[in-house]
Order: sequence, then structure tokens, then C-alpha cells
Amino acid sequence: MQRHGETKTADILAIDRFNTLVFPNLILNIRFQQIRLFEPVAVDQTVLRSFCFRMKGAPEEMFHSSVRFMMSQNSPASMISQDDHEAFKNLQTAISPRDWDDRESDWLDVSRGYGHETRHNDGTVQGVGSSEAGIRNQLTAWARYMTGELPHASSAG
Repeated sequence: MQRHGETKTADILAIDRFNTLVFPNLILNIRFQQIRLFEPVAVDQTVLRSFCFRMKGAPEEMFHSSVRFMMSQNSPASMISQDDHEAFKNLQTAISPRDWDDRESDWLDVSRGYGHETRHNDGTVQGVGSSEAGIRNQLTAWARYMTGELPHASSAG
């Protein structure tokens, strides 16, 4: 508070973004000082690591609250994680080539809002209302990274 003053500190702490996604596999939850890292280790296996961070100068209770939140949200008994992990497992099963003969499966439909969005010069698409444009952008970018069309973060200038 000494650095920014009471008003700016209140404005910073009032930012209420639940999850900020950093493409392709990092989630930052500033409200609860959480970092979640999804690490693919095989074509059909991913390790999820969760971390807490302590904000410099923040009250001790904020950090303890974030640890409690992480333990309740990310524990094997968490209803949130169980639900998410079951959805991830079902998606993996649905898109697995061992379950269907061709790549034109309709198991994974991300067409909501298609044709009703704004296309930008950089190739990205901005959805309108309830749209899956963000998912389509992510899948397109991931495919471009995997085929070498985009530089990897470590080689980007």
C-alpha cells in the first residue's frame, strides 16, 4: 500500500479474474494465488501440478487462504477436480483414434458461434456472445506450433 497508495492498492486487489490462461498449458488464478501447470507426458497422459504463491507484502492470512483453497480444490476428493478430470478423461476417450476409424469424428464439436465472429489480420477470430472461437483459436495455434508454422516460445524474439 505504501508504494501505490490506498486507492490504487484497492483497485489492484479488486481485480476479480478467476483464471487467466497462458497458452498452451498454464493457468494463473490471481484471486487465490494459484498456478496450475498442465504437462503432457504422453499422447494420452498429462500431469497437473498446482502451486501457491505468496504476494510480497500481502497479509499472512491471504497466503494461508490460498493454501487452503488449493488443497480443497485440487485434492483427489475435490468435487471440482473430480468433475474436471472426468471431463478431460471423457474428451481424451472421445478423440482417441483407437475409438473411431477416421479423423472426421463429430465427437468434439466446437462450432458454436462459427460464422458469426470477427476475423482479424493476424488470423485470430473474436467470438460474439456465447462462442467457442477461443477454443478454435487455441486448437489452430496449437496445430501451427506442432507443425512448425509458429516459433516456439523459447525461440521467439
